[in-house]
Amino acid sequence: MFNKIDELLKNGIKITYLAGNHDFWRGNYFKEEFEIEIQFKDIEKIIDNKRFYISHGDGLAYKDLGYRILKKIFRNRILQKLYYLIHPDLGIWIAKNTSSTSREYTNKKDYSEKDGLKDFAFKKIDEGFDYVILGHRHKPEIVKKKNSYYINLGDWIEQLFVWLL
Repeated sequence: MFNKIDELLKNGIKITYLAGNHDFWRGNYFKEEFEIEIQFKDIEKIIDNKRFYISHGDGLAYKDLGYRILKKIFRNRILQKLYYLIHPDLGIWIAKNTSSTSREYTNKKDYSEKDGLKDFAFKKIDEGFDYVILGHRHKPEIVKKKNSYYINLGDWIEQLFVWLL
């Protein structure tokens, strides 16, 4: 993964890292190591007269109240500073275990027949965005609505880089 990031940067591609549900403990690694801008809020941008809305998508699923509460706890600066005080081996173990447990839970979870991410994207399209780009679900998808598109990038490491090549 880091080789691909380095390759993209060397080819003049500017990267903005949009932090998501597993990214709030990582500190400034990407900024310090690769000089990549880290963005913590959704991005609204106009490119070639097209309006883009870009978001990680975490917390947008229906039936996701538990995660939205955890998000506020995990993004608490005091808790993050306490996390940095523990030994890195323990910190990595905690991060890996919570991440894999979370992924197993969310992959099995029934979020309902309606897709909160897709409904959110369609609402943004109705507000005038030409492209709404989300992630979080790890399932790549492109859906056209009117003359606009909802794009879910899927897994940014495996699937997104296939799209870029």
